[in-house]
Amino acid sequence: DKGGEDGSSNNQQKNHQYQTKYWRFDQTSPRYTSPTSLVLPSIPSNLRVPPSRFEDIESYIKTKYANPDPENTTNVFLMEYNPGIAPIPVRMRAYLPWNARYLLSLRVTPHNFCFPLWLTDRLSEDMKQTMHSLNHMGLALLDEKYQMIPGHDVVIDIDRQLEAKRESFMGEPAFVDYRLFTLNDELYLHVNSDTVILTKLRLRSEGIGNPNDDMEDSILKKMGHKQIKLKNLYGGDQFKVTLLHQFNTIWGEGKKSGYGKNYALFSLPNATHPTAPDSVYAEMSVHPDHLVQQILPDEYDKLPRDRRIKWRQRRNFKIDYIIQRKMRTVGNATQSSTSDARSARVPSFFTADEHWFPGSKNPFKEFAH
Repeated sequence: DKGGEDGSSNNQQKNHQYQTKYWRFDQTSPRYTSPTSLVLPSIPSNLRVPPSRFEDIESYIKTKYANPDPENTTNVFLMEYNPGIAPIPVRMRAYLPWNARYLLSLRVTPHNFCFPLWLTDRLSEDMKQTMHSLNHMGLALLDEKYQMIPGHDVVIDIDRQLEAKRESFMGEPAFVDYRLFTLNDELYLHVNSDTVILTKLRLRSEGIGNPNDDMEDSILKKMGHKQIKLKNLYGGDQFKVTLLHQFNTIWGEGKKSGYGKNYALFSLPNATHPTAPDSVYAEMSVHPDHLVQQILPDEYDKLPRDRRIKWRQRRNFKIDYIIQRKMRTVGNATQSSTSDARSARVPSFFTADEHWFPGSKNPFKEFAH
C-alpha cells in the first residue's frame, strides 16, 4: 500500500477503510534487559523443518503432505510463535527450580492463520484438516535472563484433552494464541477461542510437591471447580501443569458481546479497600470504542444454552459448556470513543496509539485488533 506523509498507509478490507500507523521503535519499544531468541527443545527433531530443506521449502512441504491425515500428529512439521510471558507468582517459586522466574507460552502448530482466506482455501481439503487440526500450547520456565531451564519446557495438546477439538476445519482450531498474566500473585492463561476464555494455572516440578495442594483442590471442588492435570505431549513429565478450574468466558458488550480476541488483562489497587486484593480489569476493545471492564476471573454464572450460545462467529459445538461459563463482572464497562477526536478521553485508560498519534483517523481495523 502507498504510504502517507505521516508514516501511515491506507488499507482496504471489504467496505471498512482503516489506516495503519507505524510506531517509531525508538519511541515506543520497551527497555531491553536481556534480549534472547528461544526455541522449544521439547519439539522432536523429526517434527522440525530440516535446515537442509530451507532452500526448497515448498517442495519439502508438498512431500510432507503428500498423504495428509488429520489423525496423524507426527506426519507434520511444527513451528512455535506468538510468545507470551509472565512472572511466576512468588508463592509458586518454592515448588519449581530455584532459578525459575518467568513462564513462557508459545503457539505450536504447522500453520498460521494470517494468510487471506482465499489463499488458505486453495489447499486441498485433507491438507487443510491436517494443518489446521494441530494447534498445541508450548510452555517453558525461564530464569531471570530469559534462558530456558532444562527439562522444564513442554508441548501440550490442550484442546484434545478438554474434548474441545473441532471435528472439522472451520477457519481456526478450537484454541489459539496462548497468553499469560500474573494477577494478585496468581498465574492466568488467556486463550482466543470462539470467545476469549481464561483459567488459572498451577505449576509444579517433579519431586517438589506442596503438601497443601490436596487441601486446595478439596476447597476448589467444594466451590464447584474441577482441576485438570494436563498431560505433556512432548517434553517428558518433569514439568507439571494443572488448570485449577475450567475456562471461564469473558463476555463483551453490545453487538460483539459473544466474541473477541487478544484482551489485555491488568490489575489496579482496590480504591476503597487498600488491603484487599487488586481489582482486575480486561481491556476488551481499542477501536472504534475503547472498552475496559472489571472482572472476577475465578467466578462465573452459567448461561442457558440459548441463542447467545448457539449463534457465534465461529461455531464449535464442543465448547458450548465453556462458552456458557460467563465470567462475573463488577459495575459497568468504562467506554470512550477512539474515532471521534472531540470525545473526552477517560484519563485512567488510553491506548499507546492514542498517546503517540492523537486524532480521529482510525488506527486499527474494527475487528482483529
